[in-house]
Amino acid sequence: MAVNFHSPEGHFDASHTLFCLYNAYSIADGHRMSVASLALFPQHDFPTLVPGDLNIHHLSSHPTHYFSDYAHFISSPYFDRASDLSFSLLNIPGSYTRFPFTITHRPAVLDLSFDSNALVSYFSSWNRSLPLPGSDHSPLSIVLSTPPQKPTPKV
Repeated sequence: MAVNFHSPEGHFDASHTLFCLYNAYSIADGHRMSVASLALFPQHDFPTLVPGDLNIHHLSSHPTHYFSDYAHFISSPYFDRASDLSFSLLNIPGSYTRFPFTITHRPAVLDLSFDSNALVSYFSSWNRSLPLPGSDHSPLSIVLSTPPQKPTPKV
């Protein structure tokens, strides 16, 4: 799902009249994912936020965990595409976002959030401190704000 927000006054500041939010739920379908990395990470110059339940495992989001070659094969196109287009991972590495209800599965970092280079200066914080809504996934809170203005020197 993609939502474009237009504002003649601008988002975050007057230079960005468009802000885009892409949200995805992607699942494995054999050796590919249901949402392609090309569709999830567009190439444009306006601020873009990409959160989603991507169901992929990667060392960038969980650096202390061992992942199979298959997990690396599935996740690499997303992280490579994000990196190529200067998207940044907002997650706190190793901060679980999925807490399974069964003891046969372990917690995981499956819900990922990325911001574009045009949005990075407006990123304030990422956390998962919201209460669980009855799902095994934790809601994410992403705070974006306008950076404080530097004082104008007096002449």
